[in-house]
Amino acid sequence: RDAGRYSQNKGDAQHDVGVTSLALLAFTGFGYTHHFGRQPEFRACVRGGVDYLQRMQVKSADSQVDGRFGGAGTEEWIYDHAIANMAMAEVLLMSGDFRLKNSVRRATLLSLRAQNPGRGWRYGIQPSHSDTSVTGWMIFAIKSAEEAGLTIDSQAFTDGMSWIDEVTDKATGDVLAEIPLPGRAIGAPMSYMVGGRQYIAVTVQGDIPQLVALALD
Repeated sequence: RDAGRYSQNKGDAQHDVGVTSLALLAFTGFGYTHHFGRQPEFRACVRGGVDYLQRMQVKSADSQVDGRFGGAGTEEWIYDHAIANMAMAEVLLMSGDFRLKNSVRRATLLSLRAQNPGRGWRYGIQPSHSDTSVTGWMIFAIKSAEEAGLTIDSQAFTDGMSWIDEVTDKATGDVLAEIPLPGRAIGAPMSYMVGGRQYIAVTVQGDIPQLVALALD
C-alpha cells in the first residue's frame, strides 16, 4: 500500500508502479473497482492503487514522456507503464468513472508512440527492435483501452501481432529465437557475409557502446 511495504532488501522501489498495477489487475479480475464490489476494504485497496498511479503519472509537454506511469530509472520502465496502462484501462472499463479517461488516454498515447513502426515494442520509445514479452503486455494494454472506449488504430494490433507471428514457430507456437544482449540495442542492425557465412551486427548501448555480431547457422 505504500513504498515502505517491502522488508529490507526485498522488492525494488523502481517497480512499485508495476507491482501495484499487477495487484489492481488481481482485484479487477475478481470483479472489484474503487466503486463496485461487496467488500469495502477491497474497494478501498483499488481506490488507493488508482490514486497512487495517478500521482505517479508524468505530466509533461514532452510527448516522449507525457502519460508515462512512474520513472525511467531503468530500461524496464516500459513494463511498469504497460501494466499500469492496462490496469487503469480495466478500472475505467469496469467502473465507468469518466474522471480516469484522460489518464488512460495519455498513457495509451505514449504506449502507441513507443511502438516500432510496423513492428512490436521493446525498451523505450521506438527502439527499432521488438521483444515478445513487452509486445504482449502492450497489446493487452491498448486492447483494454479500446474496450474502455478509446479509439485505437487497428494497425497497431495488426503490426504487433504480425511481428509475433514472424518470431513464432507456426507448428509448435514456440518462440523461434531470443538472444540476450549485454545492453539495449540501438540503431538498425546490419547484415554481412564473410567466408560464406552470414552475420547480423547490432550496436549495444553501454558506458562504451559495443558492436555485437551474431552468426546465422
